[in-house]
Amino acid sequence: RGKREMTFKDVLTVMYPQATKHEVEEMDAVMRPVTPEVVVQVDEEKMKDVTDLFKLMDEDGSGELDIVEFREVLRQMGIDDVEEQDAFFYEIDDDGGGTVSLEEFQEWWFNIGGAGEVDGD
Repeated sequence: RGKREMTFKDVLTVMYPQATKHEVEEMDAVMRPVTPEVVVQVDEEKMKDVTDLFKLMDEDGSGELDIVEFREVLRQMGIDDVEEQDAFFYEIDDDGGGTVSLEEFQEWWFNIGGAGEVDGD
């Protein structure tokens, strides 16, 4: 089975399994961010906190989160649906390596979580 990058439409399909293809396309058009990148300014303390969280969740000490470790992160955030957890995992695993690196985790945490301040310059 070949790997492919998960798209926002794929995430919508997982989140809304009853939606038709047309409905998913409409949601994608309405919900897709206008700008592809948002620059987030994060202070050192917040960065350290997220790095410490990552290390705590990295149960095997590999320096990367596998899907089982990442599911636990999401469970603790209140996301219990395994399909939704997997959709997040494959969206965040930018390089398709089958694990989430510290850098991928930080980017996800601060961009999705909105923990930083957006740089408007």
